[in-house]
Amino acid sequence: PEWTVEGKAAVAYAIAEHCPDADLIVQTVGAGYGPIGYELGFARARHIDVFSHAAVVRSHRFLLVQPADAALLARAWHDPAHHLPDSGELPADPFEPTLQSTNAAQTFPLLRHLPIDDIRAIAPERVVAQRERIEALLSAVGIHLDFAREHSSHIALASLLERPPAPERRIAIVITGSAPFPAGM
Repeated sequence: PEWTVEGKAAVAYAIAEHCPDADLIVQTVGAGYGPIGYELGFARARHIDVFSHAAVVRSHRFLLVQPADAALLARAWHDPAHHLPDSGELPADPFEPTLQSTNAAQTFPLLRHLPIDDIRAIAPERVVAQRERIEALLSAVGIHLDFAREHSSHIALASLLERPPAPERRIAIVITGSAPFPAGM
C-alpha cells in the first residue's frame, strides 16, 4: 500500500543521516515494502540533493531476510520457476505473524529492479538458538525488544550471525519490532 511505502521512504532519510557510509542495508521483510520505500526515499533525496554527503543515497545494496516458514520471496528469488500466489501460502501458525499480511506477488516484480544482493530464509529454530546472543548485542547498544511479541529484528540478526557478509561491507541494519511497553500502558 502507498502509505506503507511512504513511511518506509522516511526511514531512508534516517539511514542517510545515521549511516551515511553504509553500503549494505539489512532487514527482515514480509513482502518487501521496506526496501521499495527506501528506494523511493533515496531517489527523492538524490532529486532534491539532500544528504549529498551520504554515500548510501547514491550506492547501496540490500540483504533481505525472511523466516523459512514464510519465505515466499526468498524461494522466488532463488528459483525463477517458483510461482508466487496472489494471497500467501502461509502457515497457520507462523513464526512471525506480523510478516503474514502482505502480498508478495504484487511486490516481487518491483523488488527485481532493486539492488538486492540476496533474499535469504532462516529457519525459526536457528533464530531461537541465536536469541540470547542477539539480545546481548542489542542490549549493549541500548535496544530492548520484546521477543515474545515480535521476532522481526531477531530474524535478520540471526541470519547475519550465521552467514556474515564480507568484512569490508559497511552495514546498516534496520531494527524493527516491538519494544516493551512502559508500565501502565
